[in-house]
Amino acid sequence: MIVTQLAAFGTSGPTANSPAIDGSAQDFRRDVPFDMPHSPGLAPPTFFNRLPDPNLQSKRRGQANLQGLLKGIAVGLAERGHKAVTFDMRGVGRSTGWPSLTGSSEIRDVVAVCKWVCENMSTHRILLVGSSAGVPISGSAVDKIKQVVGYISLGYPFGLMASILFGRHHKAILQSPKPKLFVMGTRDGFTSVKQLNKKLKSAAGRVETHLIEGVSHFQMEGPSYDAQMVDLILVFIASL
Repeated sequence: MIVTQLAAFGTSGPTANSPAIDGSAQDFRRDVPFDMPHSPGLAPPTFFNRLPDPNLQSKRRGQANLQGLLKGIAVGLAERGHKAVTFDMRGVGRSTGWPSLTGSSEIRDVVAVCKWVCENMSTHRILLVGSSAGVPISGSAVDKIKQVVGYISLGYPFGLMASILFGRHHKAILQSPKPKLFVMGTRDGFTSVKQLNKKLKSAAGRVETHLIEGVSHFQMEGPSYDAQMVDLILVFIASL
């Protein structure tokens, strides 16, 4: 299964009373008075400014999906002093509509959310972090957003079969001069280490890889690896 979700992480520090974006309130989140990203069907992004109240978390169990795939990473980054925004791609979770065949509509969604973040959260430096199928989509958006200063791929599907769906997106991120970090398990299942290295030989700009020994694609998406992903992201942010 490939989950189409990604996150855009602002690299500026937190603001004590920054508003929440999904609106369910009490101290961690609250309603916001500005317009949502101009992209049809997108559900409100979720803003993480600091670690939520555990009691609030327990009250929310069983409710609508809150960009769950990257939630643990986003909370970990917020706890370490960074703003983090996650959102559901169209047709996933609370976002309505249907995925496009080429991914062009999803790229526009990423651009819309990043524009919204810059305009409404006083953020002018963004690190895009994509997971699974969100990786090629976010990669294609990197050079369409001037505020994006770097890109992290968590499990880019470079393999032969995955390339049938996502091959059209490879060129955009490989030719981008912006700093890039590719994180992958050595037993990914969609991309081999050999395929990853072969692709990255043609990449422009600064390119880094981090391989996690013996880990599969979906294992790496699991919560047990969230802390490791947070540490990798923080090291990359510090280098920008």
